[in-house]
Amino acid sequence: MKEYNNRWFVFGFSTCKGQSHQANPYPLDRIVSEIKILDNETYKESEHDYESYFNEFIGVSKTQSKIHKIVFRANDKYIYGLIQTKKIHHTQKTLQEWNGEDGCGRFEISVRTNNELKARFLSFGKGVTIESPEWYAHKIAEEIKEMLNSYLQ
Repeated sequence: MKEYNNRWFVFGFSTCKGQSHQANPYPLDRIVSEIKILDNETYKESEHDYESYFNEFIGVSKTQSKIHKIVFRANDKYIYGLIQTKKIHHTQKTLQEWNGEDGCGRFEISVRTNNELKARFLSFGKGVTIESPEWYAHKIAEEIKEMLNSYLQ
């Protein structure tokens, strides 16, 4: 089990339509039907080391993405301090301390990209800008454009 964003998830082996799935996250508050527990004869030990399973990403959604170095800029002194004291990820490094002249500070994290990471960056609003990799900065920019379009309809 793992808690993320005030929600509990259980991870486990499942079978569906004849295929096996390992380490799927199941949010406990969304389970609406009975869970069938396998008997001891069909019990299968996890192939994952859950001590390190969550180290490469934020949240509970492990994607097939490779690990990327993401450089981002804090554009607001308050946001900079928030990110400095409440790290986004354990790999976070400060690349540039807050600079009043430039009005920014820079950080780097090494993670697999997923929806939780995107949501975390978007939660800072204009206080954070992704600088690299360029493809990820464009992905966040596209999400912001779609959000804006949904408000202007």
